Amino acid sequence: MQKPFFKSRLFKLPNHKKFDFSPRYYDEDKERLENKKAEITRQINEGKEDKSVQIESRMREQFKARSQTTNYMTNSSYWSNIRLLVIFGILMIGFYYIYIHLDEVLLALTKSKNIPR
Repeated sequence: MQKPFFKSRLFKLPNHKKFDFSPRYYDEDKERLENKKAEITRQINEGKEDKSVQIESRMREQFKARSQTTNYMTNSSYWSNIRLLVIFGILMIGFYYIYIHLDEVLLALTKSKNIPR
């Protein structure tokens, strides 16, 4: 038996792709609180931690706090903004020059045409 013409491979459309996506929620404050709780329980259970581990954890916390509070531009974005301002300034000067000398340009264009009267 022969297949119908419209059901052949030539006209078959691909099936839609199915996927399973489960969104996740990340709470940074909750994770920080859990880390501090775990650190306190570890200190209670072990007594005193190694001094280098304490210094390292303190430094990590300070760097995280500093990066969250300080909102500064990186060097590349700073120079990118400066470049943008320079280009904008050059364009504004060019437009101002054209605006000032627009009458002279229009006068020269109208005189150059040979219009029979």
